Amino acid sequence: MKVIDFVGSELTQKPWGEEYLVCRTESAALWCLSLNKNTSTSFHCHPLKRTGYVVLNGNVNIEFMSSNRNLNTGEFINFRQGLFHKTTALSERALILEIESPDNKADLLRLEDSSGRKSSNLEIPVEQLNQNKKLPFFAAFNEILNCGSKVQIFEITLSLVKFSSFKEVKDKSIGSNFLMLLHGTFFTNHTYPLSKPQRLLGSGDVISVVNLIRMKHVIDFSNACIYAILFEVP
Repeated sequence: MKVIDFVGSELTQKPWGEEYLVCRTESAALWCLSLNKNTSTSFHCHPLKRTGYVVLNGNVNIEFMSSNRNLNTGEFINFRQGLFHKTTALSERALILEIESPDNKADLLRLEDSSGRKSSNLEIPVEQLNQNKKLPFFAAFNEILNCGSKVQIFEITLSLVKFSSFKEVKDKSIGSNFLMLLHGTFFTNHTYPLSKPQRLLGSGDVISVVNLIRMKHVIDFSNACIYAILFEVP
């Protein structure tokens, strides 16, 4: 498999809308989610996976055990392993780009679900090889991931970037730019007191470029090879 394997054909119908697989890497899967107004995902967590959301268009509410947070177009959130959460669409249609690492749909624990689904009830995706061009943003993601093009989706400009040095990160530090990491890992450098380097960021994480730059003094860039989607928000 290539570092990034564009797919764009695997569609899954959900009680709240639908999702389709955009691409896979060795350690992550990228999904495009479409939620209908006033519908919700289950109240669930992923014990093993790191998950990140970017709202491409619309408004959603994220419910946690004891708090809520609203996200609008161009905003993102990370879910740590084991964090229970539920997403509700507040707009007519909410479109979300979701990164999951590792790529394991069975890593799902449902606490509550308005549709009565249990943790073991996973919807079966349908291959749509002859209809994939009808999926939302299929052509755009193909341009981004296969052609290296910079594409605008609603108010956000997306492009595929590769980092192997701090300078390449710094060059992207414009305004509110942020990154969704598809492949690769940033490890701790010599400032970490234990002998074995530890993971700081990697596949499945979303982070602003500004905050990544703030971490430069503790990151080992010597062997970095990161592929990410760059989001440029006006």
